[in-house]
Amino acid sequence: MTRPRWSGPGVSSGASTPSVRSDTYAERPALDIATFGEEPRNYLLEHDFLPPELLAAYSSVSAQAMDGVRRCYDRAGAVTSLRLHGDCHAGNVLWTPDGPHFVDFDDSRTGPAVQDLWMLLSGEAPGHGAPDGRHFGRLRRLLRL
Repeated sequence: MTRPRWSGPGVSSGASTPSVRSDTYAERPALDIATFGEEPRNYLLEHDFLPPELLAAYSSVSAQAMDGVRRCYDRAGAVTSLRLHGDCHAGNVLWTPDGPHFVDFDDSRTGPAVQDLWMLLSGEAPGHGAPDGRHFGRLRRLLRL
């Protein structure tokens, strides 16, 4: 099987291994508890996005959810962050006779590798925004799953 090809802003076109300029991520957000959990939660609570009758329930439930996320991060221990595609689902993989090509890097950021991996294995059924089973099988073999 051929290796995936990466293309997008800051990535050398068609490289079999991503070659990303070091300055490309100087202003990219990280995918972490703060940026994908605490900040959005606090923004909703502080800017009247929620109906008053749901405010207390949302505050309580989202606080419990954030506590659970923190426990999961603690249980995982030190996780290395790396450059992520950020929106790495099967729809952002173009297949050619040369193999897969990753596209659409506008949500690229840093974070744990599992973020991109779980999105590739989303389990969407063929015909519902996902490629046919042939391509999904190729992705699984490519990732050696």
